[in-house]
Amino acid sequence: MKTINNQTLKIWSKDNNRMMLLFFISIAAVYYLPFRLNQFIFLVFLFLAYGSKKDYFWIAFYFILLDAPGGLFQGGSITDVHRIPFYPIIPGVALSFNDLLILMYLFKTIGIKRKYRFIFKKDFVFLLFFTLFVLLYSLIVGMSADNMISTFRILMSWSFIYIISKLLIKESDFDRLNRLLFPIVFLALASQMYSYLTGNYLGRFLKGFSFRKSLLLLTADSGEVARAADSSIILLYCFTLALFYLFSKKQVFPRRYLYLIIAICMFSVFLSATRGWIIAYIFFFFMVFITANKSKNIKKFISIGVVSTLVIVLFSFLFPLIKVQLQRVTERVGTVLALAEGDITAGGTLARFDKRGPRVMKKFSESPIIGWGFSKEYFQHEDHHVGHHNILLNVGIIGYIILNFIFFKWCLRIYRFARFQPAQVKYGQSAIKILCFAFLAMYIIHSSSAQSWGWDIELPKILFFSLLLSFFNIVYRNTALLNHADINK
Repeated sequence: MKTINNQTLKIWSKDNNRMMLLFFISIAAVYYLPFRLNQFIFLVFLFLAYGSKKDYFWIAFYFILLDAPGGLFQGGSITDVHRIPFYPIIPGVALSFNDLLILMYLFKTIGIKRKYRFIFKKDFVFLLFFTLFVLLYSLIVGMSADNMISTFRILMSWSFIYIISKLLIKESDFDRLNRLLFPIVFLALASQMYSYLTGNYLGRFLKGFSFRKSLLLLTADSGEVARAADSSIILLYCFTLALFYLFSKKQVFPRRYLYLIIAICMFSVFLSATRGWIIAYIFFFFMVFITANKSKNIKKFISIGVVSTLVIVLFSFLFPLIKVQLQRVTERVGTVLALAEGDITAGGTLARFDKRGPRVMKKFSESPIIGWGFSKEYFQHEDHHVGHHNILLNVGIIGYIILNFIFFKWCLRIYRFARFQPAQVKYGQSAIKILCFAFLAMYIIHSSSAQSWGWDIELPKILFFSLLLSFFNIVYRNTALLNHADINK
């Protein structure tokens, strides 16, 4: 176990054993057991999480369920029983497991009388009042019952900011949570390779879907690129925290382990052939490189490069056609140059700017100042493939300015705090800046691949923001206590 003497945590613990057991129980419940039994097992999970003092464990488990390797646990229509369960209330209305979990954690968190200081509280109070205005406006424009339910789910998901910041109050909570999440990086790469070699996601295979064209069918002359990504948000989170631990003065995990985590995250996102994500990772790593103290950290960058090269060589040796995939991905990323030269289709490979974007903006132009809120018009015209356009459609120019101002205010606050002398003494010159770069990387993804900021985003992304904001809140408070002063003074 971790001690005050800066000893490292073991990379595997009894909690990891329990997590793997729950993970495989969840697979069995979703894909092999009757739906009623599946519902009962997940209710047991809720009961155990409510009574547990290891909130870090259950939050990590929930994150894994939401962003699972291999597309596991994902469901479509209500007739799909091979998914995280739902619970019918009345005909046509059902609560999902996610709904119940959020309500359970809110009830648990509100019952905790512990005082705590959340440095972003004023921002969220302001956003809450703006949200109430948008809801009122949405009712005036027109909302159906389905719209109201969808809006309730979207906004309730953001309560994880409150839940996590109040339940995870020590760095050791995050250390143990991250120890549970880091091994998922290896499972994600394994499931990604499974998809490339079979042509199917593991989750689809367990549902009985037939295989599609596999990477094994690719040839050097095919001109094709395979597309598969697994646990993308967990990988970005693990990439961020692994870099933080690596550059922090506090050695929490073995450095070789962190090098491997970082290398696999970069390798996996490159194999995915998703240009926005690849650019985000390149930007992220480049910012860490140019802002780090070169004389002290050059060995770390060399080690990351060596381990990354070894990973590429190993997989290219085991699966020779991976070299074909890497070549095709490089060519695909190169199409971004066409975008820079004025071709908004990036050589005919990018439809979001010349087709998806204009469709959303056409509707936005009918209400440009305050958008369409959460009205029927918004839900009929939303498109999460174009993040900036969708925010404008949702909350208009006013809301767009407010949301982006808040986002970059957080980035600036984190970056400025990283330059604060007591923070550098406690954590080092580079570590805290990494949290800022993670936010900016997510914004690049928001601008290029899929909406990643604003109210209406996926739950894994909300968890990503909630965890990083809460972690920074702990770092901030610990440094302020160390300095015996409010660092804003």
